[in-house]
Amino acid sequence: MLYGRKPEAREGEMTTARAALVSTGALAEVGRELGIGPHLRLGRGVERSGGRDLDSVLGNAVEALFGAIYVDQGLDAAGRVFRRLTRQMTAAPRNYKGTLQEMTQAAHRGVPDYHVVSTSGPSHRRTWTVEVVVDGDPLGEASAMSLRQAEQEAARAAVERLAQPPRRRGATLARGAPPQDVVPPASG
Repeated sequence: MLYGRKPEAREGEMTTARAALVSTGALAEVGRELGIGPHLRLGRGVERSGGRDLDSVLGNAVEALFGAIYVDQGLDAAGRVFRRLTRQMTAAPRNYKGTLQEMTQAAHRGVPDYHVVSTSGPSHRRTWTVEVVVDGDPLGEASAMSLRQAEQEAARAAVERLAQPPRRRGATLARGAPPQDVVPPASG
C-alpha cells in the first residue's frame, strides 16, 4: 500500500512510514475519529483512569477491529477498510526516538539514553517525567501520562533542539524570538 502511494521512496523511508502508520498513536487517532471509545467494555480501574481516551486502549481496539474484519470477511476486506481509514491520515505521528537515534549516530555521538527523572500522581493516573541524554549531554525533557509517551516527547524536544542552527556569542535575537543555545567559542 505504501509503495503504491509513493513508489519512489527509499526503503528506510518506507520502514519509517510503515511504523508510523501502524503505531499506537496513529491507530488511536483512527479510533477517536470512529468514536470507538464510548463503545468499549472496560474494567473499573481503566474506566476511572480515563481509559476510553488512552492511546494504548484505543490503538488496541482498532487493531482488534481490523482483526475481527479479517476473521469475518478475509484479508481483502480488512485491507480495504484499513486503506480507507488511513487515507485521511495526512501526517502519521513521527517516531522521534528513531529520528533522534539516527541523528546522533550519524553525528557519531552514540545512542540516546532515557532516564526517568520523576513520577507523580496515583498509580492509576501516573505522570512520568523523562530526560534524554546523548554522550553525557542532556538534550530534552518531557512529561506524559505514559513512560513511552514521555520518552517520545523528550526525544521530540531533543530533535527540535538539535535541528536548530547554533547561535554565536554576541548574535542579536530577532524581536520576540525566544533565546536559543549559544555555542561557546573554541578554547585554545
